[in-house]
Amino acid sequence: MGKTPILRKSISLVTKNLNHFHFPLIYELSELLNDINDTLKEKDKINIIGLLDDNESLIGTSIQDVPVLGRLDYYKEILDCEFYIFGIGSHKTHILKREIISKLGIDKKKFLTLIHPSVKIFSTSKVGEGSIIHFGSIVFNNTTIGPFTIIMALTVIGANNLVGEGCLITSSVSTTNGVKIGNYSFIGTKSAISENIEMSPGSKISMCSQVRKNTNPGEFVFSNPSRGIKLSAVNPTIINEWSDFKSSNHNQ
Repeated sequence: MGKTPILRKSISLVTKNLNHFHFPLIYELSELLNDINDTLKEKDKINIIGLLDDNESLIGTSIQDVPVLGRLDYYKEILDCEFYIFGIGSHKTHILKREIISKLGIDKKKFLTLIHPSVKIFSTSKVGEGSIIHFGSIVFNNTTIGPFTIIMALTVIGANNLVGEGCLITSSVSTTNGVKIGNYSFIGTKSAISENIEMSPGSKISMCSQVRKNTNPGEFVFSNPSRGIKLSAVNPTIINEWSDFKSSNHNQ
């Protein structure tokens, strides 16, 4: 299916409890949007209306010249907004995506998929709605990226991979053939996932780790070779949704 077409017009950027540690996320998205706009005709360019965030101290301020309009539920008041970007992506907040999307009640089709012009996605692969893929990454053949997943710069997703919903895969990560990454998992920078490994939902992989065995739901994995040390509770619904996602993509 190749690259998902990007629908344009006026949009709001949805974030969650931003503080100064999270501001680089906004800068990265700003650069991504600028690079995408450079490839578009004037009538198709993306126009950011503003940010929505539950950090009330930010309301009325601006970040990267983008005004913070209100809390997340303020989207109901923005009548001229056609689409949204889901910008929740830190290692602490990405697990909240499912809860927030469900609570907001915004149609998933109204969230833009953003793919940097330099990204290579093989024609037999597909990317879900609301996902964001940054500079220089590659998605090899017969791979599915689920909705609301963020892939940072210079990451390589191997062939026949299945990446679930709401994952955060940071920069310079590499996966080999046949890898499965469960919903709402996190992979730290410069980590590598070995062939045919399955990461269960909610797994967290520390930076520079080599994952050579399957993980349990909510497991924290680190080191080279990797070791798992603790488990975080994962909502059973997330585990069940991952099973359904695998079943609906059984060819991978």
